[in-house]
Amino acid sequence: MSKENLSKFIRTMAEDPETRKQFQDDPEAVMEKHDLAEEHRKMVRDGDKDALQKEAGAEDAHMNFIVL
Repeated sequence: MSKENLSKFIRTMAEDPETRKQFQDDPEAVMEKHDLAEEHRKMVRDGDKDALQKEAGAEDAHMNFIVL
């Protein structure tokens, strides 16, 4: 389930401008809303695009929207 949550989070960030705005205002709340595992939250906080992409199997184009 955790990887599924991460994949959904990344897709939502790439496709939904309102979620991106909310993320800019309060990234922790958005990650909580998407029920991200702590290890995935750390990857987002650290801006570790390679680890996130590997973990979620996300497309390159989506990754630019989730790095703090």
